[in-house]
Amino acid sequence: IYSFANVVSNAVVMLGGAVMFIFYPKILSKYISSNRQEVGELSRKIDNTYVIAINIVCFTSLLVYSLLTFFVREFSESMQVYKILILSQIFINSSTVSSISLISQKKEIYLVYIGFLSILISVITSISLCVIGGKIELISLTVLFSSLLYSSLIFFLEKRIEKENVDFKMFYFYIFKGADIPVLFILFSIYIEENIVIILFSLILYLYICRNKLSYLIKVTLNIFSNNNMLKF
Repeated sequence: IYSFANVVSNAVVMLGGAVMFIFYPKILSKYISSNRQEVGELSRKIDNTYVIAINIVCFTSLLVYSLLTFFVREFSESMQVYKILILSQIFINSSTVSSISLISQKKEIYLVYIGFLSILISVITSISLCVIGGKIELISLTVLFSSLLYSSLIFFLEKRIEKENVDFKMFYFYIFKGADIPVLFILFSIYIEENIVIILFSLILYLYICRNKLSYLIKVTLNIFSNNNMLKF
């Protein structure tokens, strides 16, 4: 059950990774060569394009996966685990801008340390839960927690290096990027084993929350496919 859900969720991540791989060199170049104000503007553009786009893909994949359970009943056994893994990817996705910022400052080694720590905590917790007979859904939650920990540590490290003051409102927006209520609905659906209705509602709600940014996202997407300058926001 976990393996199948993990494979599908990783496919979603690979899609986002493939897109970011194309942009990374130019984005890093802009981060290095730009002043603080320009970097801030570029960060907002990445949040309003890449991060929102990948979140939409994640919510949409939940809907597609839940629809598949009607045709292939075996998929329904892994649905709840898949929800947890996709939410984990949404949390990791939120760290995109901070990760790029750290790499541009040649602090990428800290990403390795934080990643290793998060994985270590996840493995130890998962093994402990297995030993006491924890359910697969509960064990999967360790991935969600470690993903949240990973993104949080990267955020605080970046702000510390930049000597920028942080408040709860800033941190909250960084983690959820406007997806807080949809994410909570998906988490709620895990425990009531409800799929289609809540997932569809969460997707529509997220699109509504991001409605003012969708036109810009569509414009950038069309520009990517029609313009040779793929970083022209």
